[in-house]
Amino acid sequence: MEIRVADADRERVAEQLRAAAGDGRLTPDELEDRLDAAFGART
Repeated sequence: MEIRVADADRERVAEQLRAAAGDGRLTPDELEDRLDAAFGART
């Protein structure tokens, strides 16, 4: 089953990822990888 995501969904996830990186829960490399995955998701 494939679920398509909206731009708002991507932005929400990106915001959460940036917050996690700001809190030290993600390294800069992890943040970059996860943002790439989030923004590469199919719409």
